[in-house]
Amino acid sequence: MKKLFITAALVAIAGAALAQNTPKNILGIRAGLNFSNIKMEEASYMEMFGGKPQGKAGFHVGISEEFRPFRAPLYIETGFYYMHRGLQCEATVTTPKGVVGKLESTANLSYFQMPLVLNYRIDLGGKFTMSPSLGVYFAYGFTGNVNQTFSNPHTGIYGIDYNPFVTESISYPGYNTPYEMEKQAKNFDMGMRFGLSATYGKFVWGLGYDLGCKDIANYPDDYTDTKYKSYARNLTLTLGYNF
Repeated sequence: MKKLFITAALVAIAGAALAQNTPKNILGIRAGLNFSNIKMEEASYMEMFGGKPQGKAGFHVGISEEFRPFRAPLYIETGFYYMHRGLQCEATVTTPKGVVGKLESTANLSYFQMPLVLNYRIDLGGKFTMSPSLGVYFAYGFTGNVNQTFSNPHTGIYGIDYNPFVTESISYPGYNTPYEMEKQAKNFDMGMRFGLSATYGKFVWGLGYDLGCKDIANYPDDYTDTKYKSYARNLTLTLGYNF
């Protein structure tokens, strides 16, 4: 018991000493790559034909701010980011008339995102530090584009483009009048965020993962007998600079 108390005291003293050498507020800029996908609980329309959602590369850019409210080197980090996320999928389908072709779908989605995480800063010596982090994120999808194309040797290629965050009229093959495409995606998203970052002086490198916990699909009630719950997944690689 005495050894445990002594060890805890030494850790606390070391943390306090490190805290004296770390700033209370850190403001920085961040930019990097996203590797995003969507996890679907039920088989999606594309998966019914043998297709699987594939990850898609994107990017993010924004500002970060960290606050140290205690003497320990424990920071609360938040910020404001533009996030480009999406997915792509390809499947072989057969139309009701027996025509076999390839169906391709690509989604590009734009979000504003705010993280709220706890970082614990570990001094590695010299100018190096490492910070594991855990928290949540909140995101709002404000625009996007979904492109779906069907192609085969007999009919050639035709397709549609639409914004999944709004209801809009689109020209759809086989319809004499514009087709009313209902809103397909919910704007609000939230979930858990995990990360690990390293700093050297004012330069930052980071690896993070966003695990969406909110269903972002918005299929109409009469769209299908099966409701496709969809959850965001996003791996981030980040470079940054602290002022």
